[in-house]
Amino acid sequence: MALNLYCHFVMKIIKYNVGWFCWSLFIIYVLLIRQPDLPQFNVDWLIPLDKIAHSFLFAVLGLLLITAFLLQKPAWFSNLMGTVALNTFAAAFAVITELLQYWLTSYRKAELTDVLADFSGLIIGGGIMELFLKNKILLSNNSGRS
Repeated sequence: MALNLYCHFVMKIIKYNVGWFCWSLFIIYVLLIRQPDLPQFNVDWLIPLDKIAHSFLFAVLGLLLITAFLLQKPAWFSNLMGTVALNTFAAAFAVITELLQYWLTSYRKAELTDVLADFSGLIIGGGIMELFLKNKILLSNNSGRS
């Protein structure tokens, strides 16, 4: 009986967390490989392309984290503390990836602007999820009134 409950618990953790965990490993890989191994684009935009890439990577991470915890519905996530905990984890991960670039590579450099781009991506990802959830709630409320 206890083994069955334990297996169910472990499978639930794997089911809901594999997405953001794999995406986190992908982020670490992308941020630690040599730049010549990355696709090169000669685009001179207002915002450098690498900052857009950082924002995108972390926006997806934010979406995956929030989705995973919403699907698991842990009791602590339903309040402000859960949101703060997720944002703190993701922000710490952003700082850690830059520190890994600084400590583990001689060909990449840690930049504060990269961390700021990561934070902006987290805000964008959280905003997208917030809009989605509000829209879903509005749709479910309107469908009940008809």
